[in-house]
Amino acid sequence: MIICAAGRLPDEPQRFADPRTRQSFAFDHMRVSLSDAAPLHVHDETEAARAELEREAEAYTAEHYASGVCAVFPASYPAPPAPAPVEPAPAEVAETDEQAMLPDDEPPPETTEAEATPAPAAIVESSSAAVVEATPAVRTFTLAIVGNRYNPANFWTGRWRSLYTVDLERGTVEGTIALQTHYFEAGNVQLATRKAIRIDGAATAKDAVKRIGAAEKAYQLALNEAYADMTERSFKELRRALPVHKQKIDWNRVRQCSRSS
Repeated sequence: MIICAAGRLPDEPQRFADPRTRQSFAFDHMRVSLSDAAPLHVHDETEAARAELEREAEAYTAEHYASGVCAVFPASYPAPPAPAPVEPAPAEVAETDEQAMLPDDEPPPETTEAEATPAPAAIVESSSAAVVEATPAVRTFTLAIVGNRYNPANFWTGRWRSLYTVDLERGTVEGTIALQTHYFEAGNVQLATRKAIRIDGAATAKDAVKRIGAAEKAYQLALNEAYADMTERSFKELRRALPVHKQKIDWNRVRQCSRSS
């Protein structure tokens, strides 16, 4: 389960959704714990499209992320059904004075058919499924991918986070890739970078994940090239290869001069 803004329930900001299990939980940020599980109401058609996208994303994550996880959230959730009204208990009918005065062997007066027939009760639809199905289906989803690698013994850590809005109606994918790495052996070097992604022509879940994979691969290759260029050119440009007079310093002569002085 991924805790992120896309999984936050709009009417209950302290509760987060787990669409995979169709449940929502209260999340304690201080204790990093879940509690108070409750059923999550989702449109069946929305859930079918969401589950298909999640299956494709899970296969991609398992192949390309060593310790990655993913989750797919619908863009919106139907409001939970209102509780069915409680019908009041029928009141006891007290005997009238006329009935109380009748002898035991005399039957009570007959009632007319109109009086004997009760008024039809109003039918209240209390099924939660009917309320959820009345809500239009959603085909816009948020795909979150998180991959963390922690290796403090060798003085480095890293995190890759991707967040995409997948619109299967329009066939578009929009999102960002956020990457952060930290090397702290005999120093402190960090990389924090972010890239916006825009993809068109993703009409199905399989197409969307395939195009996301291609975009992430292209970004990783670009980072590798940037690192190579940084070593060969960028770092060298931070310091001159020769002093301003274009001659190498004779350190032996400098040492002799310092001794003689």
